[in-house]
Amino acid sequence: MELFEEVKNVKIREYLLHQQLNRFYISVLYRKALESKAEVLLELGVEEGVSTIALLSACSLIEKAHLWSVDLAPCLGAKTKISELGLESFWTFTQIDDLEYAKTWNKPIDFLFVDTSHEFAHTKKEIERYSPYIRKGGVIFFHDINRHGVARPIYDCFGANPKDWTYETILKPDLVRPYPEYGLGVLKRD
Repeated sequence: MELFEEVKNVKIREYLLHQQLNRFYISVLYRKALESKAEVLLELGVEEGVSTIALLSACSLIEKAHLWSVDLAPCLGAKTKISELGLESFWTFTQIDDLEYAKTWNKPIDFLFVDTSHEFAHTKKEIERYSPYIRKGGVIFFHDINRHGVARPIYDCFGANPKDWTYETILKPDLVRPYPEYGLGVLKRD
């Protein structure tokens, strides 16, 4: 199977293939979102919008799918690229602290992607505030799992054998490459 083969828009496909050269995790996010047929996706942390575009590309192929994204920064470059690629109809962006945003969130979540501060206390609060919204069969993806501020809060919140959850490392850290990959982990609600 060829990467991103379902994406018919040439500009989007070329963008994803180019980004995949340095960021292996985006094809995993895209594929997992597509396979899960997630309708409600939430992304905490946008920055350049690389993962955002991967998730929006999956949304464009899933009936009724929509991605909500939150970031402290205005993410102007991401907004511009998303508009250029014609993916804005699948996206709602809010510039706000994700912990504040959690106070207003009220939808069951199929797919949550966490890639924010990588600080222990912050990541732990994200897990505590958003995990109750994850539907049965839903997932929480964590980028940069080899960082202490990401891995330890998962363990602190769920323990070694999380009840009603299954944890898996999807992409192992690879720090040797020119653009290091810090890993990707997923918690699935059983």
